[in-house]
Amino acid sequence: MADEEALKAAYSAKVVVLYTSYVSNQLFEVAWRKLETTLDGRRVAFTKIDGAAPEHKALRTKLWEISGKRDYPQVFVDGAYQGGMDDIQELIESGQFNDIFGKYVEQ
Repeated sequence: MADEEALKAAYSAKVVVLYTSYVSNQLFEVAWRKLETTLDGRRVAFTKIDGAAPEHKALRTKLWEISGKRDYPQVFVDGAYQGGMDDIQELIESGQFNDIFGKYVEQ
């Protein structure tokens, strides 16, 4: 997928997760797997963007600009940065998760 196509796909998605398939940091891998399991378990529909893929460089850069961070994984809902796995876990524990992700839960 070319950069332009990836950008269009990401902007049309409601929940986007930026992750990396290049595992230089084991903590990123653990956080990504936990996040994927959490969202899948809660039946949240999301689009995965591999930040390590050369064809996603422009999109990764744009998402990093939005979040102000350069780490993985990162979650965006309706174009707004929601955080990483720790932040999502806090939303679950505080009861705010469904307020943000509820409309994207598959029935």
